[in-house]
Amino acid sequence: MGLSAQIAVQAPVFAARETSVYRQTIGKKVTTNRNELVLVSEGGKTWLELNERGESTESFSKIDTRTLQPFYTQTTTTTPDSQVRRTTEVLSSKIKGTGNQFLVSDISALSFTMRGYPFATSPLADLIFIGSTGPGAGTFSLQIKVLADETLTVPAGSYLCHHVELTIGGILGALFGSSNLWFSAASPYMLVRSEGLSAGPGSPKRVIELQSYSTAK
Repeated sequence: MGLSAQIAVQAPVFAARETSVYRQTIGKKVTTNRNELVLVSEGGKTWLELNERGESTESFSKIDTRTLQPFYTQTTTTTPDSQVRRTTEVLSSKIKGTGNQFLVSDISALSFTMRGYPFATSPLADLIFIGSTGPGAGTFSLQIKVLADETLTVPAGSYLCHHVELTIGGILGALFGSSNLWFSAASPYMLVRSEGLSAGPGSPKRVIELQSYSTAK
């Protein structure tokens, strides 16, 4: 299915298969997350399938190649005393925004959808979330701000990156602060690094860095 955004996504050209490995550091704890992205064509339709595997969470998403929005996501979280699986499917959307708003169907996939964000032409935007209810349905007080282009060195190498700040509005912003993300300035615009709180106020900082990146035809 197609999902439209007021700020147009500029989706990169993806390889048939893409593998990204990230190192996640929370306090003194270091873990590894592995992401596998596959381009699928079937029955005259094309979409992306993203498998993300972390220490306690596995996620599978089907993603629209035009908007980079997930239209189906299944996430399984495992803890010592439970295992929970949640499924989200976008059946339809009629959300319309204004000129500085960016459509998001799943907050957990924001770093992927942002790979299609027009960094050069939209330095500031508000996020619109599909599925919100109540007054101002579809909106959430979260803002994207493009700060600068910076050269960043991570375990995978050195990359020229777009530095983006995510800020929550109101009193929550004062409690949680901002998160920072760096996306490669060259296609396919993958996430290179991110920094932010690992949970609520007072929690240790989470740093995610690209450890390796590879593609296959």
